[in-house]
Amino acid sequence: MAEEKKEKEAEKAADPKAAAGAKKGGKLMLIVLPVVGALAGIGATIAIPKPAPQGDYKPQEPPEEIGEFAIPDLKANLHRAGGLHFCMVDLLVNFKSRKMKEAKEHLGLKVEAGSGGGHGGGGGAPRPAEALMGSLSVAVRDRIILLLSSKSIEDLEGREKKELLKKEIQQEIEPLLFPHGDGRIEAVLFKDLLIQ
Repeated sequence: MAEEKKEKEAEKAADPKAAAGAKKGGKLMLIVLPVVGALAGIGATIAIPKPAPQGDYKPQEPPEEIGEFAIPDLKANLHRAGGLHFCMVDLLVNFKSRKMKEAKEHLGLKVEAGSGGGHGGGGGAPRPAEALMGSLSVAVRDRIILLLSSKSIEDLEGREKKELLKKEIQQEIEPLLFPHGDGRIEAVLFKDLLIQ
């Protein structure tokens, strides 16, 4: 082994340019190899598609659409507290649903072909709200009449008490209208309210 080492030293001494080139080539390789490795890693990262994360994917839900219907001509005797009193109410209910076609079919409302947009501006007078129809209408009217007949004339005096009545009506009828949570009542509005 000692002889081999002496031979290599002798060769280096004989050709100093080769020895310098070998040193430069070694240093160059120390610089080039990491750069090439980094570029190869970046290229592999870009070229290989990443799998979709499991469990985080949620399909995009359709936007909520707004609908409305009327509950006309509700009449109820009020709770007696010294005389015979009654009230007459016409309601307009605004609702939202992500499945408007199904919601309208469930409510017994007309499903318009091509609904869901237009070209702005409209055209003509706004249509009156369609009345809630069918057996669902009977159940909704029953709940509202029972609620109204539990009220006295004092329970309906003043703005705050009327606003409270709207919320109570919403709480009574929303489970009937949207039993599967596929819609919700946005607002209950009085078109007419007569208390006598």
